[in-house]
Amino acid sequence: MANSGCRDDSFLYFVYGSNLIHLRNPSAAFFCVARLGKHKLFRT
Repeated sequence: MANSGCRDDSFLYFVYGSNLIHLRNPSAAFFCVARLGKHKLFRT
């Protein structure tokens, strides 16, 4: 992943409510707080 600082065998997971990721993936580790530009969160 270009400029992410991740190893080749890892990936970044960007999601609202990501504090729940450990329920499904116990090996997940916090990387950083980020903002996804030009996107909005919609609830229906």
